[in-house]
Amino acid sequence: LTVAQYQAAAQDLLGAVQVPADLPADSPLHGYSSVGSSEVTIAPRDLELYEGAALELAGQVFTDAKARLALVGCDPAAPPGGDDCARAFLERFAARAYRRPLTGAGTDDDEALPLLALSRSVGAALGSPWEGLRYAVAAVLQSPHFLFRVELGEDDPNLPGRRCYSAHEMASRLSFLLTGGPPDDELRDAAERGALTETGPLAAQAERLLAAPTARAAVSAFFGEYLNLSRLATLSKDRALFPQVTPPLLAAMSREVLRDVEDVVFTRRADVRELWTGDRTYVNAGLAALYGLPPPDKPEADGFAAVTLPAQSRRGGLLRTAAQLALNANATATAPPH
Repeated sequence: LTVAQYQAAAQDLLGAVQVPADLPADSPLHGYSSVGSSEVTIAPRDLELYEGAALELAGQVFTDAKARLALVGCDPAAPPGGDDCARAFLERFAARAYRRPLTGAGTDDDEALPLLALSRSVGAALGSPWEGLRYAVAAVLQSPHFLFRVELGEDDPNLPGRRCYSAHEMASRLSFLLTGGPPDDELRDAAERGALTETGPLAAQAERLLAAPTARAAVSAFFGEYLNLSRLATLSKDRALFPQVTPPLLAAMSREVLRDVEDVVFTRRADVRELWTGDRTYVNAGLAALYGLPPPDKPEADGFAAVTLPAQSRRGGLLRTAAQLALNANATATAPPH
C-alpha cells in the first residue's frame, strides 16, 4: 500500500483514527508510487514503522471504551460467550483487512486461529480480553495480507494453463484505482457473489465508484503521476529567457490539467479522448495572459474558469497545455517535439 492507501485502509477498518505521520515514504517507480510500492523492498526500519503504526492505531481504538465496543460489536469480557465474541470479531475484521475471505475455515490451517490464540494469551497475561483483542488487531495491521495488495490469481476456466484475477482481487484493484481505498461493502458483496468476473457487472461497479466522494482525488492523483505534474513545483527555467515562469504560474499549469480531467471525467462525463483533442480548458488570470486570452470575467472560487480556445491559438488537448510544453522543454529552449 502507498501511504495514502494505507491511511484509507486503516480508517476504513477502524473509523476516525489519526494515522501516524511517520509511515515509510513512497518510492515512485516509472512515475507511479503504486508501482514503486509493489517492487521496492521493505527495509527493517520500515517494518518497525509499520509495527509502531499498528500498535498506535489499535491503541487509539481500544483505550476508548465506546470506540472499541462500536468496532467489536460485543463485549469479550462478558460471560458467557466472550470467546465466541472475540472469534467472530477477528474473523470479520481480518477478512475485511485482507480484502478477501479467510482461508482454512474449520481446519488446523484456519487463518483466524493464530489471531484468536494471540488474543487469548495476551488477554490472560494482561488480565483483560480487550487487551488481547487490541494486540490481535495490531497483528492484523502488520500482516503482509494487509500491507500488500496480494494478487495471486486463480485458474482461468476459459483458458487452461492461464490464470486470471479472482473476484476479490478485481474488487481490490478496481477500488484502489478509482477511490484510493479498499473495497466498500457493496463491492465486497459483489465479489462474494462472483459478480466481478464479467464485463457488465464490473463496468457497473466502476460507474458506481466514480460517483464516490473520494473518486475525484484518486483520479486526479493518477493523472498527476501519469503526466508528471509534481515536477512542475521544482521546474527550473532560465528567468532571463522566460521571466513569466513563476511559482504561481507553474501551480496554475498543474491545476489547469487536473481541472480538465475533472471536467471530462466527472462534470461532463465525456469521451476520455477529448483530453487529447478538445479545445475546452480552464484558465486563471495568469494562464489567460500566457495563452493570449482575456482574464476570466466570472472565475470560480479557485480563480479558474472554463474557456473555449480559439482556433487561431493552435492550442487544445493535454499535449499543448503549458504544463506539458514546460515539462518536456529545456531550461533555456522550448522543445515542442518532446
